[in-house]
Amino acid sequence: MTIEELLLKINGLRQELLRAVVGGVADDEVIKLSQELNVYIVEVQRKLVERES
Repeated sequence: MTIEELLLKINGLRQELLRAVVGGVADDEVIKLSQELNVYIVEVQRKLVERES
């Protein structure tokens, strides 16, 4: 995925996570979304570091 695609995915997951928290979704679902979001954030950070090298 490109950085732009990853950022779109991150924004979508952030919105899902916010809806889940506000909507009172089960903790397991919130944790799953949070972990998935973290994976994409780390990937963007990795790509940005590679780009600077």
